[in-house]
Amino acid sequence: MQIAILDRQGLIEYTNSAWHAFAIENGYQGGMFKGTNYAELCLNVEGVEKDQAKSFAVGLKEVLAGLTNKFEQV
Repeated sequence: MQIAILDRQGLIEYTNSAWHAFAIENGYQGGMFKGTNYAELCLNVEGVEKDQAKSFAVGLKEVLAGLTNKFEQV
Protein backbone atom coordinates (compact mmCIF):
# COMPACT_ATOMS: atom_id res chain seq x y z
CA MET A 1 0.00 0.00 0.00
CA GLN A 2 1.38 3.39 -1.02
CA ILE A 3 1.26 6.00 1.73
CA ALA A 4 2.05 9.70 1.63
CA ILE A 5 1.52 12.06 4.55
CA LEU A 6 0.91 15.70 3.66
CA ASP A 7 0.84 18.91 5.63
CA ARG A 8 -2.07 21.37 5.42
CA GLN A 9 -0.54 23.05 2.36
CA GLY A 10 -0.32 19.76 0.46
CA LEU A 11 3.43 19.40 0.86
CA ILE A 12 4.76 15.89 1.33
CA GLU A 13 5.99 15.17 4.84
CA TYR A 14 6.60 11.43 4.42
CA THR A 15 6.30 8.67 1.83
CA ASN A 16 6.72 4.97 2.46
CA SER A 17 8.90 2.76 0.27
CA ALA A 18 5.91 1.47 -1.74
CA TRP A 19 4.85 5.05 -2.63
CA HIS A 20 8.44 5.97 -3.50
CA ALA A 21 8.80 2.90 -5.75
CA PHE A 22 5.47 3.65 -7.48
CA ALA A 23 6.57 7.24 -8.22
CA ILE A 24 9.90 6.10 -9.66
CA GLU A 25 8.23 3.37 -11.75
CA ASN A 26 5.90 6.00 -13.22
CA GLY A 27 8.60 8.32 -14.45
CA TYR A 28 9.31 10.67 -11.56
CA GLN A 29 13.06 11.20 -11.59
CA GLY A 30 13.47 13.03 -8.28
CA GLY A 31 14.71 11.15 -5.27
CA MET A 32 13.57 13.36 -2.42
CA PHE A 33 9.88 13.98 -2.04
CA LYS A 34 9.70 15.77 1.33
CA GLY A 35 8.56 19.35 0.81
CA THR A 36 7.23 18.65 -2.69
CA ASN A 37 3.70 19.79 -3.49
CA TYR A 38 1.77 16.55 -3.97
CA ALA A 39 -0.77 17.91 -6.47
CA GLU A 40 1.93 19.48 -8.64
CA LEU A 41 3.95 16.27 -8.50
CA CYS A 42 0.97 14.30 -9.82
CA LEU A 43 0.54 16.74 -12.71
CA ASN A 44 4.20 16.40 -13.72
CA VAL A 45 4.76 12.66 -13.59
CA GLU A 46 5.06 11.06 -17.04
CA GLY A 47 2.62 8.28 -17.79
CA VAL A 48 -0.07 9.65 -15.48
CA GLU A 49 -3.33 10.50 -17.23
CA LYS A 50 -3.50 14.31 -17.16
CA ASP A 51 -7.29 14.37 -16.64
CA GLN A 52 -6.94 11.93 -13.77
CA ALA A 53 -4.10 13.97 -12.24
CA LYS A 54 -6.11 17.20 -12.55
CA SER A 55 -9.13 15.56 -10.94
CA PHE A 56 -6.93 14.33 -8.10
CA ALA A 57 -5.36 17.77 -7.62
CA VAL A 58 -8.81 19.41 -7.37
CA GLY A 59 -10.04 16.79 -4.88
CA LEU A 60 -6.90 17.12 -2.78
CA LYS A 61 -7.17 20.92 -2.69
CA GLU A 62 -10.82 20.68 -1.59
CA VAL A 63 -9.87 18.41 1.33
CA LEU A 64 -6.96 20.63 2.35
CA ALA A 65 -9.21 23.71 2.22
CA GLY A 66 -11.79 22.00 4.42
CA LEU A 67 -14.46 22.04 1.71
CA THR A 68 -14.94 18.27 1.98
CA ASN A 69 -13.98 15.60 4.50
CA LYS A 70 -12.62 13.08 2.02
CA PHE A 71 -11.80 12.47 -1.60
CA GLU A 72 -11.41 9.10 -3.27
CA GLN A 73 -10.21 8.40 -6.76
CA VAL A 74 -10.33 4.83 -7.96
